[in-house]
This record gives sequence, structure tokens and C-alpha cells, in this order.
Amino acid sequence: MREESKTMQVRLKSEEEQNKSLTALLSASKHLSEEAQKVAQKCQEEVALLEQRAETLSAASEKAERKTRQAQAETEELKKAKNAAQSRALSVVTEVEEERYNTKKAEEQVAILRRRLSKKEGQAEEDDSGVEFSKDELLREYRKIRNCSVKTDRPKEVVLLRCGHLFSRQCVDDLVTKRNRKCPICGKNFSSDDVRPIFFS
Repeated sequence: MREESKTMQVRLKSEEEQNKSLTALLSASKHLSEEAQKVAQKCQEEVALLEQRAETLSAASEKAERKTRQAQAETEELKKAKNAAQSRALSVVTEVEEERYNTKKAEEQVAILRRRLSKKEGQAEEDDSGVEFSKDELLREYRKIRNCSVKTDRPKEVVLLRCGHLFSRQCVDDLVTKRNRKCPICGKNFSSDDVRPIFFS
């Protein structure tokens, strides 16, 4: 009987120790589980922050790329505008120089005509015999100089800057109307901007 009682006590003590061990294991396992959950939650929070930061950086990168493309496009437009302005400026300078040259040429031609007319007038005054004939000749020469070579009954009123030749306004208007914008004397093409009025004083 005593042996059985001892055996029972030993068994109970063993079971009690096992229960304590299991309780300790369960407690440790629960603690580890809680720690693991905390670590997992912290990792999830860090992942969420990293994803948010990645999205922010991606948006900033796209915005920077858009600005870069926009800046490049604006730079190209500015280059085109600059080239066009330089080309136009060069064209204007060329046109101005050409107009100055042709205007000077027309003025020289008018001066030559005036000298010829003055010379004819002087010859007529010096010729005592046949005064009436000299006056008629002088008048014909004056009309030849003064009048248009195409519309001979019309005075010279305009100059073509392209070539410096003089014509009546009606003659040039007829050429423009018929779209035959070529000088009747030298055949050079001209535009409406090349037609300038002249004045004999």
C-alpha cells in the first residue's frame, strides 16, 4: 500500500512538473507570438511608408520629366523664332540696301535728264538763226525725255526700284492689272512695292 502511495506521489509530481513545463512553454510561445505580431506590424508599416515614398518619388520624377520636355519644346520654339527673326532681319536689310541703290540710280537718271534739258535750252538760246526751229526741236526733245516711253502722251510719274527705269503711272498700272510685271525696257520682274512716285522740280 505504501509502495503504491509512493508511486502515485512520484507520478503526480512528474505530471505537475510537466504541467509547469507546458505552462512555461505556452507562456513563452504566447510571448514569441506577440513579439512576432509586433515585428510583422512594424514591417508592414515600414513597407507602407516605403511604398508611399516610392509613389511620391515617382510622381516627382514624372513631373520633372514633363517639365524637362516642356522646357526642351520651348527651347526649340525659341530657336525657331530666333532663326526666323534673323532671317527676316537679313531680308529687310537686303531690301533696304537694294531700295537705296535703286533710288540713288533713279535720282542720278533724273539729274542726267535735267542736265540734258538744260543743255538743249542753252543751245536754243545761243542759236540766233532758226529760233522757232530750235524751240520746236527743244520741245520734242523735252517731251521725249519727260514722257513715258510706252504711253508717249503721258508724263513719267513713277520709277521701278528694281531697275531704275521711269514710266507713267497708267503704264505701270496696266502692267500690274495684266499681271505682266516686267519692265518694258529691261524685262526685270517687279512688284507693287517696287513702284515709287517721282517728282520733277
